[in-house]
Amino acid sequence: MDNNAFPGEQSPFMSQEMTERLELFLSSYGAVAGKTHFGCSELIGTAIARLDAIAAWTEEFVRSHGNTALADHAVMYRNHSQWLFSWGDLREQSR
Repeated sequence: MDNNAFPGEQSPFMSQEMTERLELFLSSYGAVAGKTHFGCSELIGTAIARLDAIAAWTEEFVRSHGNTALADHAVMYRNHSQWLFSWGDLREQSR
């Protein structure tokens, strides 16, 4: 992941540490009887899909209702989706 690829959409943590924190979170809160129901790749993949869906909905809402105040929101959702997508190499490692 290139931390300079998305200026303003950065974490204070390095990507490996973020993945480790996410794995700890999932094992602590996403497990039943010690078995994790989904891993980092599934969570990040789902987040990407949901961010893309809300961006598309917001873009359509802006077009159909003329509410330009929300246009920046759609851009933000797309930026976050692309940022998560840039974790691709880490998603593969966590499988």
